[in-house]
Amino acid sequence: MTVGLIARDDESSEFFNATAQNTLLVQRCEHCKHLQYPLPFAASVGRCRNCGRPDLSWQPVSGFGVLITWTHLHRKPSKAGTPTPVTTVAIVELDEGPWVHTQLRHIPETLHAGDRVVVAFERTAAGEAIPVFETVR
Repeated sequence: MTVGLIARDDESSEFFNATAQNTLLVQRCEHCKHLQYPLPFAASVGRCRNCGRPDLSWQPVSGFGVLITWTHLHRKPSKAGTPTPVTTVAIVELDEGPWVHTQLRHIPETLHAGDRVVVAFERTAAGEAIPVFETVR
């Protein structure tokens, strides 16, 4: 499985320190108690998406959730005719509430909305641990 390029910065350092230890973190607003999954590149990075305040802390979560939706991304076939990898991206609702935009790995023949999933961690070429999800068997 290939995961995208991810760059650690000061704001995401604690998140990636936790993923290196196979722990998934979400952000918790200290003001309104809203839980959210960090969205890199979003305008709300560093702010609560519920109340807009910057009072966020990191909180570990179970890593379990349910599959909401998914799609299979097919790459352009190679000129040699060899099969190209398929990437499955999904939205998962964590048991604690936040929705996660993610990749799925070890995909069974059929997927269903509501399938139980659990977090796993894939390493980028640079060695960073990235959360992905797989179905619970």
